[in-house]
Amino acid sequence: MNILLGKLVDGLLVNIDYSSYSHWNDIVNEKINADILILGSSRGQVGYNTKIIENNLQFKTFNCSYNAGGYNLQRAKYNIYRENNKKPDIVIQNIDLAHFYPTSNLPNKESILPVLENYNIQENLYNKFSLKEIGLLKYASRTRIPLKILRYYCFDSFDYVKNINGYTAISKKFAIDRYNIERFKTHYYQSFNKDMDEGITNTLDFVKELNSKNTIVFLVWLPEHRIRLNTTVDLRNEVIQLINKYVEQNDKVHFIDLSDDAISDDSLYFYDTFHLNEKGATLISNKIANTIKDSLCYLTP
Repeated sequence: MNILLGKLVDGLLVNIDYSSYSHWNDIVNEKINADILILGSSRGQVGYNTKIIENNLQFKTFNCSYNAGGYNLQRAKYNIYRENNKKPDIVIQNIDLAHFYPTSNLPNKESILPVLENYNIQENLYNKFSLKEIGLLKYASRTRIPLKILRYYCFDSFDYVKNINGYTAISKKFAIDRYNIERFKTHYYQSFNKDMDEGITNTLDFVKELNSKNTIVFLVWLPEHRIRLNTTVDLRNEVIQLINKYVEQNDKVHFIDLSDDAISDDSLYFYDTFHLNEKGATLISNKIANTIKDSLCYLTP
């Protein structure tokens, strides 16, 4: 009975349109098979409008970013995606200083609960699976899930931001994320350390792996608000210099550096100092798509 009820809840959740549950379900059930795949953290999820990029380039596009996930979780999610979907022709990999630090915990675990028993999830992302998470038991502490199901199926209402092809549009007005700014002012982001060095090495190794399978990679540094830029100038420039040096030596890798774009001085395009809002994502997605289009024309014999 426990397993049957668990399957029932799984099915109800993954059929909630445009939810994070359906997002993961599509990934593990071979429903995507995109030509262009976008990887990143929350910045990737809210910063790349997949529809705009797809319409501009005429290639099926999917945003596979991992909200609150560092490079290690992004790579794990890519591995899960590839086990169930075709190889992308192009990968857009979002990078920034936070990207190069690993994430030790598993954020937003609730989103993967309906597919938690999937072998590839356990193999790549969650290796702590136990008997206490079989069937309905995995939802035991998730007291809000019955309410979510009830609201969606009985009242056609659900309190969430829609996830459309992996992209989440945020329409909030700008507010300074003071906690993150203060954190950035500490030594943690002011100089190279072991974690960042390993993160850069791991990211570039991942790029090499993609290139070896004939996938073209576009490394993209999305705009950041001036307030945040001013706290990390020296370290950011040092990392960007390293990326530029690497790209110069590899013709299957391109770097689109928008970190200090003109919109960095305009709060109209951000909802905090690190994340673009819907207006900013629309503007920047068009710019990225046009840059990629120009690069692809250049690559065509």
